[in-house]
Amino acid sequence: MRGSSFAFAAGFGARERYGGQVDAMEANEQLAARISEDVTRRVAEVIKKQLGETEQRLVAHADALNADLKHQAELHREALRQDAKAIADGYAATLEGIERELADLNKKVDTKFSDRDLVLADHSKRIVRLEMR
Repeated sequence: MRGSSFAFAAGFGARERYGGQVDAMEANEQLAARISEDVTRRVAEVIKKQLGETEQRLVAHADALNADLKHQAELHREALRQDAKAIADGYAATLEGIERELADLNKKVDTKFSDRDLVLADHSKRIVRLEMR
């Protein structure tokens, strides 16, 4: 018997006097110990089952969140890619515009220098003709 209060009482002759009652009390105490062990075991099983189910739900939820996060990251990456392409296209168009303006300016400058050269040549011819007279 495990630490029974009845075992203590039995040491003083209670078993001889109250043998049947002591035996019944010990049986009840043993029954209570078995019931306690059974309840403890069943509660542990229920808790273990519930924790396992909770863990499965948490893992499933974490997996869903991870998948959603990956999807959102992919959308963000695609948006960044489109923005970068739009910026690059805009920059290229700006450079092409600058290049056209420079080409037009170059044509104007070439025309003006050509006109100036023609005017100077004409003046030179006039001066030479005037000096020859």
